[in-house]
Amino acid sequence: MHYDTNFIHLFFNSSAPVKIKLLVLLLLLAPLHLCAQTLTWANGFGSNGIDAPYSIVSDQSGNVYAVGTFENSVDFDPGLAAHILTSNGNSDIYVAAYNSSGALLWAFNIGGSDFDEVADIHLDKNNRLLITGGITSSNVDFDPHPANNNIFSSAGSKDAFLAKYDVNGNHLWAFTLGGTQAERGISITTNSQNDILIIGIYNSGTLDIDPDTSTFNLTHAGNNDMLLAKYDSNGTFKMGFSVSGTHTEFPQAIITDGNGNIIVTGAFGGTNVDFDPDTGTYYLSSASGNNTSLDYFLVKYSSTGALMWAFTAGNASGISDVGRALAIENNNIYVTGNFFSTVDFSHGSGTSVLTSNGGMDIFVAKYNSSGVCQWAFNVGGTSSTLGVSEIGYDIAIRQNCVYVIGGFHSNASTVDFAPGSGTFNLASIDIDAFVAKYTLNSNFIWAFVMGGTGIDFCRAMSFDSTGSLAITGDYRASNFNADPNGTTYLTNSGNADFFITKFDATPLPVEWLYVQAERLSDKNVWVEWGCASETDNDYFTVERSVDLVHWEEADRVTGKGTILTPTKYHLVDDNDFNGISYYRIKQTDFNGKFNYSNVVSVNNTGENVFTLYPNPAQSNILLAMDKENMGGTLYIKDLTGKRLITATHYFGTTVNIELLPAGTYLAEYLNNNFTAVKKLVVQ
Repeated sequence: MHYDTNFIHLFFNSSAPVKIKLLVLLLLLAPLHLCAQTLTWANGFGSNGIDAPYSIVSDQSGNVYAVGTFENSVDFDPGLAAHILTSNGNSDIYVAAYNSSGALLWAFNIGGSDFDEVADIHLDKNNRLLITGGITSSNVDFDPHPANNNIFSSAGSKDAFLAKYDVNGNHLWAFTLGGTQAERGISITTNSQNDILIIGIYNSGTLDIDPDTSTFNLTHAGNNDMLLAKYDSNGTFKMGFSVSGTHTEFPQAIITDGNGNIIVTGAFGGTNVDFDPDTGTYYLSSASGNNTSLDYFLVKYSSTGALMWAFTAGNASGISDVGRALAIENNNIYVTGNFFSTVDFSHGSGTSVLTSNGGMDIFVAKYNSSGVCQWAFNVGGTSSTLGVSEIGYDIAIRQNCVYVIGGFHSNASTVDFAPGSGTFNLASIDIDAFVAKYTLNSNFIWAFVMGGTGIDFCRAMSFDSTGSLAITGDYRASNFNADPNGTTYLTNSGNADFFITKFDATPLPVEWLYVQAERLSDKNVWVEWGCASETDNDYFTVERSVDLVHWEEADRVTGKGTILTPTKYHLVDDNDFNGISYYRIKQTDFNGKFNYSNVVSVNNTGENVFTLYPNPAQSNILLAMDKENMGGTLYIKDLTGKRLITATHYFGTTVNIELLPAGTYLAEYLNNNFTAVKKLVVQ
């Protein structure tokens, strides 16, 4: 083990035969003040059926309220006690509340003998809970109190509903919207006057969206028309309209800005879909012109429902592009969702054209109040799995930062979460859940992964007044790790279970700058990492894996305790595995707490393409290689990467190194076919 004054250089050797490999470099650059969330608690829930989370909100006291659907029987108390709810039919709705420490406050279910579902929950200005979704059953009681009831039955195959509760779970009111076919509420929000706005879909020929004795009918034109309705805080109808075409309109999210204007995103298919609810027309058409693939749309209405602007973006490949979530900051609009192929998110200007990396990618986009795209970027791997590969499910703004959650699939490689020239790679085992943070200008701050060997997604998130972040999502294996900085495994009861986690905003003891790994030509792997600062840092552990599941310790490197200036470390690992190897750095505090860096990979394949001898050397070295590999350039670099000697087209000619002080250097050879690196020792 050798230490120098700038950083640590650790070698360890093996008796295995030397295999010279090609260099593969994955450099991950993140902003200087990198700060991830710290897990406060994590709870998992489920039955042997399918249990699905949909939405979550937080109040000012740090309590969290979550909704979703469940089958069979589920214990909603994560503590030693039990609070078991049993579905009345195929699937029921759950509404559950937990305090800031994750302890159960209350939970109840809503449902009948059929499939009943919830889509969204919202906390209004008066600390009241609003939920929306759809019921298929008859005799569905929305009042959880055993002595009371507020029973509704589906009028058709499914009815949309809107229900209101206080934060103690007491029922206030509810109503349904239904005709002869299927209707469903999808997203809900409130404006500054505490009016309630809901979007959904309907299929009945005529749908009355006024729950009182008056009538306000919407007329259906195609398949899954979009409905938008506005009610006061007591549920009294104020206004509403539909967006209709001959094919499918599929709204996903609704939000209001500071002026009470209404913004909606989602997807639609077909031609000549009129987004203007007034007497005028404003037609949009999807790229495919039908339901073979849906296109992303974003539309803005005034507080009274007058169209302000609308646009669409999509591809005609047969794979849908969907806007799934919205956030507002200073009347700017932030959207996330998923897309495929090449899509112009600047609606025709060509300034924000994105191309997916594999199958379906995540997109994140920002628009000003006039709908002009400010920026857009995508996150995705090379997986060809369509529909489930990379999806952004929710987006939020907190303290001038953009948070995005969802799921990604790195396809036995890594996915870069940093837009632009920087790099921050994460690896998934299957489809894993992620959380990512960016500035309002799309600069990367940090990202982390939660996951196991099953399919895992983050579905919804919410911040409380302290900046703590609550997330709900689903997972499908008992090795699901909810802690990005350690190990907190949640037990799976079978099939799909759901989790609720909470993270605080406490800075981690190490602010990661970057991690990189490069394959040296003498079979060693050079692993290097940098930190912006360290606090009570005991040591680093370099860990390696060949499958992203089983990790082994390569070696440990002593940390610098507390230091507020940037530091660099590196390790040379004698890794003779033939194939892709993965590396990560585990940082451990003096108190035993730890966190992980992101994952990098190296491809341990290649052949011996050049030789330096003698090595170690004192005054001169000779560069030799096969004839077909001639015509390149040799760089002698120090351990910081600074080039000290450049030798062009050397073959069978000596290179003078007399001016180099004794020490370890990197010899990098480049030509049009490859890049290879060897360790050079000068005595």
